[in-house]
Amino acid sequence: MRVGEIVKDKDLISRAKEALVENSLNHLEFEKTHGTSHIRISMFYTKAIEMCRRIGGKRDQIDLLHKELNEVRKKSLGEMKAITVPIKTEHDFFNEGQEAIRKCETKADSLAVLSMMATPPKFDESRESARKNIESAPLTHMFSSFSLDDKGRLVEISGGALSDDPKQQEAALLAEMIRNETLRQSLIGIGRLEGARVAILERFPDQRYSYFDDLLSYNPFVPSGRYHLFRTGLVAGLHGDWMTCAHILIPQIENSLRNTFEHSGKLVSILKSDQTQVELDLNTLLYCAEVEEILGNDLGFVLKVSLTEKLGLGIRNKLAHGRLPDDFFNSANIAFLWCLGLHLLFLTKISFLKESSNHKGEIGRAHV
Repeated sequence: MRVGEIVKDKDLISRAKEALVENSLNHLEFEKTHGTSHIRISMFYTKAIEMCRRIGGKRDQIDLLHKELNEVRKKSLGEMKAITVPIKTEHDFFNEGQEAIRKCETKADSLAVLSMMATPPKFDESRESARKNIESAPLTHMFSSFSLDDKGRLVEISGGALSDDPKQQEAALLAEMIRNETLRQSLIGIGRLEGARVAILERFPDQRYSYFDDLLSYNPFVPSGRYHLFRTGLVAGLHGDWMTCAHILIPQIENSLRNTFEHSGKLVSILKSDQTQVELDLNTLLYCAEVEEILGNDLGFVLKVSLTEKLGLGIRNKLAHGRLPDDFFNSANIAFLWCLGLHLLFLTKISFLKESSNHKGEIGRAHV
């Protein structure tokens, strides 16, 4: 094709381009007819579509390949196998959560212990751990990471760690960090949090509907008119009603985070040409330059993985667009998100109480 471009032979260029597309389609047909796995076939579909796009003028061909690709990806979901590694059992983590609550002398102590179970790991340590994972098993990370939706469609892809492109390497490192954090959240949700939740119901049976009242009262994270929404969502989670919990708490957490950004001086809306304003959602706010200063990298990263990242859980976006099936609401990931909401409420309440105490001290000194 390059020779044709040099001699300005348009016919030669056109035939060379067609040959490239034909070659790509032939490779695809070969894979389809020789018993290759659907996962592998989907890769060749992707390559064929990309070649058609580069050549141009192949819209009908692209649409046909796209439709076939969606069907192949649906079948590929059944070929994905879980990889197991030796770890503590669910029962071990469950017992740890129960024991942590049973050691608490008061309800306030148990609430503090529960909320701290969602404490984010240090971002730099997570990054270093991911880097070591890649170095210790380079072949495992040589291919791109991808995320499929519930219909098997590709919704996100990142580069392989062995790429020569620094951007691809960074994307692979981030993908490994997201995988690790997703696993961490699942383990906490299925083990410690479940054990702690059961222990709280056993330890404070007379407060199973008022357990969070003190935390929510005069809490800056709870906007005016949202007290009962937060209370209902938290109580639903305490009783294991994760479907109700998720549908109520996730929008409230987003709204409260938006308020937090706004109170910190960040513009949380866009002014349109007709002078109307559109509020920013977490897909924008959690990726803004101010997130490190307002939330910190540690908490910001955990929120991204849980709520918005396509390679992560992305619960906020999937819930908003009706992409979560019934069985997802029995998952440990909703339990962790419930606890993460508690963590945000607890940190905000502690900060508020400290500021109030300091303010009272200043008033007292002024009267001395």
